[in-house]
Amino acid sequence: MHNAPGAAGREQLKRDCADALEALHRERRVDGLHGLADAIRTLGPEYRAHGELMQVAVRDRNDNTITWHLIHVLEKLEKEDVEARRPRRG
Repeated sequence: MHNAPGAAGREQLKRDCADALEALHRERRVDGLHGLADAIRTLGPEYRAHGELMQVAVRDRNDNTITWHLIHVLEKLEKEDVEARRPRRG
């Protein structure tokens, strides 16, 4: 089992998701998405379903589903970044 990536790994994963989304829409390429979906699964329980369902979508070549999961993972990662940068009260 993989450990969840640290902050640097999460930033790279965000870049990889954005690059995959662009490649999917510009060139209709899905190469490397199975591995990316596997990496998404390692982020924790709130991401696991996205990774698993994205793997099925890659296998079935369902571009709309792949796009949906990539966008939602990117939104979740960005939301976590914003919350992490927010000053803590105490």
